[in-house]
Parts: sequence; structure tokens; C-alpha cells
Amino acid sequence: MTGPDGAAEVAAVSDRLGVRLLVVPPDEPPMRFGTCAWTDTGDAATPGALSMTWIETGGDADAAEVEDRGAEVVADLAAAPGFLAFLGTTVGARGHTVTAWTSVAAAEAAVGSSAAHRAALHRFRHGALGRRGFTSLWVPHRLNPQYARCPRCDAPVRVPAGAAVARCACGGAAEPAAYL
Repeated sequence: MTGPDGAAEVAAVSDRLGVRLLVVPPDEPPMRFGTCAWTDTGDAATPGALSMTWIETGGDADAAEVEDRGAEVVADLAAAPGFLAFLGTTVGARGHTVTAWTSVAAAEAAVGSSAAHRAALHRFRHGALGRRGFTSLWVPHRLNPQYARCPRCDAPVRVPAGAAVARCACGGAAEPAAYL
């Protein structure tokens, strides 16, 4: 698919397949590039905990299994009380996750009750899924304010952490967005 119509041909093929093609630049050390996925509940609650993980895969089949199992885990976790948002990235052979929770207890309860998470963890520990990995649970040390444009006058409005709304000098209301 070269020539002046190459881009149009690629777009037509991706439309027929029902996929979106992403152009990812080649790695340029120290930067490496990849893809990501994100979901949130729309809840702008202040996170009380962040879980962060990574897994390094050992080839295409391994990476595909991690992706499939990861989608099942995210579906379980997103349905759990206290889930706020999820961000997953893949760069080379490493997948990373960051999940925002209302509290440490909510994160621990959700992970502990997820059948998909237990199955993936068992496969990692007792099977051949992944080459290495890391899991963690973090609590906020300091949450700086968000800034949002006033819908009335377009001025920046400081929205303190935990605030449901902040007022602009003109009287307009600016609401916080989800933290992740």
C-alpha cells in the first residue's frame, strides 16, 4: 500500500476490519513507545489508594494471554465497590497497570474477590505466564489541586483535592475530573 493513495487504502482496510490502526514511532532511547487502554467510572472522588503493577512477557503467545487475562481482571475490578479508574500500557514486552481506588480496603477486597485475578496469579506463579512481575499498593502523600477552565468565562479555576465544585470569580462552577 504505497503511493499517494496508501493512507486511504490503509484506512479502508481498518474500517472493513472494524479496528483502529495506531502508528507508533520506533523506540528512540531513552524513550520507548507502545499502546495504552483506559477506563473510569466518571467518579471524581479523591483516590485513597493506587495499585501499580507490571509484567514482562516472554513472546507473542505469552503477551496475548496476558492481554486476554488482563481484560478479564479489569472487568472484575471495574465492577467492584471502590474502583475509580484503570490505565494499562504495553511497551515492548512489559505491561503496566495503574488502578485508582477509593481506599486500600476497597483495593484489597476487589483483588481478593476477583476469580480472574486469582486465576491469572496462579498461572503466573505455577505455570508459564510471564517472565517476571511486580505488584504494589500505594497511598497518596500529597494531592495537589486540579485546575479547570470556567465554563462561563474560560478563566482557570483552582479545584482543591476532594472538592465537589469550585467557584470562579465570575460565579461559574468548575468541577473536578476523575484523577486517573
